[in-house]
Amino acid sequence: MRNYVVGLDIGGTRTKIGLVDTQELKVLDARIFPTEKKEKERFFGGIREALSELCGKNQIPPEAVAGIGAGIGSYIFREGGTVDSTWGYIPCLDRVALADELRARLGKSCMVDNDLRAIALAESSVGAGAGSSRVLNVTLGTGVGVCLTVDGAFTDQEAYTHLAGHIKVRDRDEWVEALDRERCYCSVSGCMENTCSATSLRKMAGQMVRPGIGNEELFALAGEGDEGARTCLAFFFDCLLRGLNQMVYIFSPDKIVLGGGITKAFRPYLGRLQQGLTARVNSRQEPELAISDLEENSGILGAALLWVGQYKGMDNSLLW
Repeated sequence: MRNYVVGLDIGGTRTKIGLVDTQELKVLDARIFPTEKKEKERFFGGIREALSELCGKNQIPPEAVAGIGAGIGSYIFREGGTVDSTWGYIPCLDRVALADELRARLGKSCMVDNDLRAIALAESSVGAGAGSSRVLNVTLGTGVGVCLTVDGAFTDQEAYTHLAGHIKVRDRDEWVEALDRERCYCSVSGCMENTCSATSLRKMAGQMVRPGIGNEELFALAGEGDEGARTCLAFFFDCLLRGLNQMVYIFSPDKIVLGGGITKAFRPYLGRLQQGLTARVNSRQEPELAISDLEENSGILGAALLWVGQYKGMDNSLLW
């Protein structure tokens, strides 16, 4: 019998669940539904309903589902897969032993980790980082998430570096009202997360181009030669490069994979970004930039791979 693993990508707004074929390592089918933030029973009920729908549609019996992997935006303690905090995004899961809860409610073994670590696992195994040794994944979404893998494996058992996006990338004289009227929770003025996330770009565009503009429209206008849009993106990319160059010195990657919805629009600028990535740890190093091509499936696939343990150097003692 062909086996499948469930991949759960739990976000503050949406939860993505998919069936992953463990032989071909691809997402067979997936569902996206709103994340229940306040009531724990409704949160788990939504997962159970979506999983039942997926299995029914694809005629997969429950016994063919080997286990569940889940990624969530939090530090995760290994004991019970306990969620440390979701920073107010999903209050019903704060301090919850998520792996234990999923195991008890769905009757399947489960592994839970930080969502950026799951994405990094997918990218370094079957995504844009496959074939490179030291792969640094930088995801630009609501915030900025960071994870390094070496030869397809995590360098630590827990998510010690996922908040590295709070390094400083703007000086005092580069104050931007739309970004700085409220300081980031990290208390670092001009941090990368408060400058280079998708959320921050939208805020900056609203000030520099026009109120209410979205990131997709911003890139379209820049492509048409709009001066305000081009100026906004030039500043954004300059700050992004400041952050990436610092990360080269910290993590010494062979490849940096940029992920998150907005990075699809980065492709016309990739050569310029590569040229601006000037940091080197040694004379032989040539860090390469790449854009994720897994898109929506990266979190699902990575979560499943947490359970499958397909990446090189996986210690079986890390599987729950």
